[in-house]
Amino acid sequence: MITDNNQEGLTMDDKRLERLYDYTKFHIGIYLSVAAGLAALISLAADHKLAPILGVIRFPSLFGLAFLAMVVAGVAGAFVATTAIRVPTYDDFKKQTRGTRRLEFKAETWVTIEHYSFWLSLFLIALGVFSSQNVLAWILSRGHERPPTGHSQLCEAFDMQIRSQLLKAANAADISLAAMTASQANSSGCYSVGAQH
Repeated sequence: MITDNNQEGLTMDDKRLERLYDYTKFHIGIYLSVAAGLAALISLAADHKLAPILGVIRFPSLFGLAFLAMVVAGVAGAFVATTAIRVPTYDDFKKQTRGTRRLEFKAETWVTIEHYSFWLSLFLIALGVFSSQNVLAWILSRGHERPPTGHSQLCEAFDMQIRSQLLKAANAADISLAAMTASQANSSGCYSVGAQH
């Protein structure tokens, strides 16, 4: 492993290896964060807790595929990082072979797998989000135009969920729902958008 206290003795190859290692460490953090977010989204969707939002997405399976691609990127990144800390130069890194018997590749191939898997995952996430006509219409609309047709149904479902949660909280605290709803009216974007109809 190349350490910070050995900077004078580093060759250009060593610096390339050190940069690759630092870059890969940073990306592994991104992969873990995105994969965790996708796992939470998929889990909530499976429990039907995101029904209003998922109702406008045409292909929710794209998020599952994106999760798998992000996991592959993380595994490939782990192979890259662990190889980088075991060799002294970038040329040695390129010669290393890592993996299991059936999935054994050169270290540079793992770098390629890492990058392509990450970008594939982002592409699948974008495709999943933009598969909805409502999302595209909203993005392409101007601020003064009415929201897309599915927006009002989404807001109504969202408002019903908020009212249900407020009612539960009001019953638990013995507070009137009218007082709570009035105080929350300005905090929901749906109330202000709904007023524009």
